[in-house]
Amino acid sequence: MKKCLATILIVALTAILCVALFACNEQTATHAINYDEVGYEAKESFEAENIEALDIDWLAGEVHLSVDQNAQNVRLYERAAENRGDALTMRLLVSDGTLFVKCAAPGSYTLDGNMLKILYVTVPSDMCLESVRIRGIGETVSLKDVMVRHTEVETRSGSVKMDTAAVNFASYPRYISLSTLSGNISLNVTSNVIPDDDESGGVVKASTSSGGVDIKINGSVPLLQVKTTSGYQKLELNKPVMELNADTLSGLIELTARTAPLKMIMAADISVMNFKLNREDAFELVTDAKLAVSVVDISKGEDVGDGNFKYVYEPSGYQGDFRSQYTVSGKGAALNLELMRVA
Repeated sequence: MKKCLATILIVALTAILCVALFACNEQTATHAINYDEVGYEAKESFEAENIEALDIDWLAGEVHLSVDQNAQNVRLYERAAENRGDALTMRLLVSDGTLFVKCAAPGSYTLDGNMLKILYVTVPSDMCLESVRIRGIGETVSLKDVMVRHTEVETRSGSVKMDTAAVNFASYPRYISLSTLSGNISLNVTSNVIPDDDESGGVVKASTSSGGVDIKINGSVPLLQVKTTSGYQKLELNKPVMELNADTLSGLIELTARTAPLKMIMAADISVMNFKLNREDAFELVTDAKLAVSVVDISKGEDVGDGNFKYVYEPSGYQGDFRSQYTVSGKGAALNLELMRVA
C-alpha cells in the first residue's frame, strides 16, 4: 500500500514539475506560425455576414467569444501593444462560410508582451454556428452563451471556460471537446447534447493534466468523457448522462448526480459519488480503482431511519485491497452511491 502511494506521489510530482518547466520554457521558446497567407488580410477589427464557422489560431493572450444582442453580423477585434508592428496584426480570411483567424503573419515569434494579445469575437444572439475551433499555446479561452453545434478548444497552458446555449432542437450542441495541459476547465452545459444525423457526436470531452475540471450538466448527454492526471474533477449531473467515463491518475473525482448514468467507467484511486434518483433507474459501474462501495436503496437493505434503507454491495472475492476490475449494478427509487478509497 505504501509503495503504491509512493509511486502515485512520484508520478504526480513529476507531472507538476514537467508542467512548470514547460510553462517556463514557453516564455522564452521561439514558436513558428506556418500557413499559406494567400488571401489573408491584416486587420485589427472586422465585421462579416453569412459566417457559419470560426477557425482561430491564437498563439498567446486571450480569446473571448460572446453574444451581442444588437449585432447583425459576426464582429471581432484585437487588443494589442501599439508598437507591435504589422507582422503581429491578426490575419483574416473568409472561405465557404468559415472565418479563419491567425494571430500574426507567418514567421517565428517569442511569447513576449507583444504576443499577449486579446481577441474579442461577438455573434448575433439568434445565430447558431456550425463549428468553432480554437487552438493555441498560452491563451485563456472563454465562450459565453453562444450557440455552437461543434466546439473544439485546445490550448497548452491556458484555462478554458464555456457556457453553452440553445433555443431549439436545431441549435442543440452535437460535440464539445475542451483540452488544456496545465489550465483549468469550466463547462456549463445548459441544453441537451445530441448526435448528428449520421449518429456521430453526442459527446462532451474535457481533458487536462495538472489543472482541474468543473462541469455542470443541465441537459441530457449521451457520453461524458473527463480525463486528468493530477487535477481534480468536480462533476455535477443535474440531467441524465447515458455513459460517464472519468479517468485520473492521482486526482480526486467528486460526482453528484440527480440520476445515475446507465454506465460509469471510473479509473481513480480517490472518488466520492452521491446520486439522488427520483424514479427507478438502473446503473452499472465499472472501475479498476481500490474502492469500498456503499449503496443505499429503499427497495431493500437495512432501515437506517428517516425512510432510508442501506445495504453494502461487495463484489465476489472482495478483500478490501483489490485492484481487479469489477462491476456494480442495481436500481432503486432513491439511491446514494459513495465510493471511497480503501485505507
